[in-house]
Amino acid sequence: MVGNKDSIAKDTEHLSFFRSRALLFMEVANGTDQLTDPHLVTFVEDDKGDDVGFLRKVFSELCNQPKKQFASQDFSTSPAIAPGHTSHWKPATKRGDNSFWMIGNENKGDPGDTIVLSGQYSYGYICEDYSSEVVIYTDGKQVNFSSGLSVENTNHLKIDGSGGDSLYGIRINGGGTDMTISGKSNYIDIGYIDMRNGGVGGIFDKTEVSDVSAKYDCDPSYLYPTRATYHHLHHLRLRNIQGDGLYEGSTGSTGGRPLNCAGTTTYPKPMGCGYAELDHIIMDSINRQGGQVSGCDSGYALVHDNIVTNTGYEYNPAQGAGWAIGSLTKEAKVYKNIFNHNFLYNFYSYGDGVTEFYDNVMDTAGQVGTKGTKGWKANTEQLASTLFAPRTNTSTLHIHDNVTGYNTAINEGKPVGYVIYDDDKMLTSTGNTFCNNIGNLLNTTGITFKENCAVKDYSIAATSDANTIIEPSGVTIVDVGGSQTYSIVPNQGYSIADVIVDGASVGAVKTYTFTNVQADHTISAISSTRTFIIIAFSQGGGTIQPYGIKKVNAGGSQSYTMVANAGYEIDNVVVDGTDVGALTNYTFNNVTANHVIRANFKVAAENSPPVAVPALQVLFSNDSNAISLTGVSSYDADGSIVSYKWKQKAGSAINILTPNKATSEVTGFVSGTYKFTLTVTDDDGASSTSDISVLVNAATATVSQKFGLKLAAP
Repeated sequence: MVGNKDSIAKDTEHLSFFRSRALLFMEVANGTDQLTDPHLVTFVEDDKGDDVGFLRKVFSELCNQPKKQFASQDFSTSPAIAPGHTSHWKPATKRGDNSFWMIGNENKGDPGDTIVLSGQYSYGYICEDYSSEVVIYTDGKQVNFSSGLSVENTNHLKIDGSGGDSLYGIRINGGGTDMTISGKSNYIDIGYIDMRNGGVGGIFDKTEVSDVSAKYDCDPSYLYPTRATYHHLHHLRLRNIQGDGLYEGSTGSTGGRPLNCAGTTTYPKPMGCGYAELDHIIMDSINRQGGQVSGCDSGYALVHDNIVTNTGYEYNPAQGAGWAIGSLTKEAKVYKNIFNHNFLYNFYSYGDGVTEFYDNVMDTAGQVGTKGTKGWKANTEQLASTLFAPRTNTSTLHIHDNVTGYNTAINEGKPVGYVIYDDDKMLTSTGNTFCNNIGNLLNTTGITFKENCAVKDYSIAATSDANTIIEPSGVTIVDVGGSQTYSIVPNQGYSIADVIVDGASVGAVKTYTFTNVQADHTISAISSTRTFIIIAFSQGGGTIQPYGIKKVNAGGSQSYTMVANAGYEIDNVVVDGTDVGALTNYTFNNVTANHVIRANFKVAAENSPPVAVPALQVLFSNDSNAISLTGVSSYDADGSIVSYKWKQKAGSAINILTPNKATSEVTGFVSGTYKFTLTVTDDDGASSTSDISVLVNAATATVSQKFGLKLAAP
């Protein structure tokens, strides 16, 4: 299939796209970071195919633009604060080895803070779990890291190099991998960074199976289905990278990599990813793959406005694509990119779900570098510009409005711009589109693709925060004039705070329907912690504290205390209509609903005082006799005794060892008469007393009291 040359050449909008994106930028000779001279995308002249001359003519006419200069920003002397952040700024501190660490109390940031970098650093490491965004910014000058920057197990972090005096205010030069993002890291935004000379790779945003045993003690929560979500990598420049340029997701996303734990080897799926956006990234001179997204099966994967050229200097016949969408990646949209001079394909996809590929410009697949210059080499394989090979049976392809140039694959005497390969019959039988593309198609699937783009499909991108489920999620393709309904369900303990459609609030709705769809749309659901109310009141002579209406977060707790007035007592406590007894305290735990609590009080019944019953207790043994005073027979008819008090009233002074106990041993008796008083107090504060007399002589001891009790020694 060959696109209609005349219609495309006359399409002003399409040509405008060529004009805006057919530039590759190079550094100026003095080594500054100003991006200046536009370098034309060069189409190799070749007699293979009908389109080469036409493409060369279009590009030669459209790419001769005046030089574009990124003007230097005007930085004031005031403290650097990231745009949109009005909270505190904090100058970053360095360790003795000139490294930057953001962990624990070291360079501690609070949500809303801006941490300001300046000068030169050896290495950077960040490991913090923030509840909302913390920004790392620059002080107005370019900041340099000589040995890489790592982000691990971090949430809500933005690294923003736009505060420097060049387009890329942060430079990472050398080390193993220039930058890594790993572990359970979510809501990460990385932008305006220049990376070069990475010995292993440029930026790796992934957690390998091998990391689970090496770094995380075989913790299975670092494996699938855990996903690292909401990563936005943008405005990056990567050059002279020894391995892959950018890797988002996971290697071996379907399994196959060994994990050795506790003497057992398994082959699990690695941690996945979701809601990834990669844009405005320039890559040049990459030894292996340029960019790759793999295992992103949640939400969406957006790849747009990138320029990737000269990948594959490793000369590996199976490596060196400009960009790849790997297995298990769902809902990928790849658009408005330039892929040029790539040793493998300019682009290939093994993606799942709906993959949309449009408005991309590609040239020179199957060779890296410029022919006749040092380092140029052609792949021994015949390669098309693009390859689409779905791996799961829910795959749909939409390929439209792309341009391919020279490549080494030939079919029926013509270069092949696009190959759709599906021996395993994974494509859906309907709904696939291939239209308005420049370049020839080789379709081996046996499935018919819609070729009329005038009957346009539109996409609706649906997202939600971590505490809300929106269905369907991700990117949904809708026919022109069609409709699509979304349901929004918050997680337990949360409520819908707002639903945003195309940037405008439609309120906290549970469903939303797009009707008569005539454009692309977005919908996003936002949650908030759900609150419940507890109403507390009292009746009668007493109070419940706290009184009135209290708001409690879902899952929270609230305690109440019942206090009777003088002369009153608690009758009962009623919770949500149920009598729970005459309690003095009550607590609502794990609140998941509204509640009502009522404390009822009544006039207290007249209290009967306790009765004190003192007695003498003698324990005989061969060696000695132990004599004790005891009040254990004392009682309270309508309550309980809460305290005892013994006191000597008459006789020679002796020792009452534990006068505040019900029973107390006494020592120091000599011949004579003794009198003791026992005072008992009940739980209502009433008291009574009673006496006991003891007569001690050398032969006998007589005990007498008003009850007539007598005790005589033998």
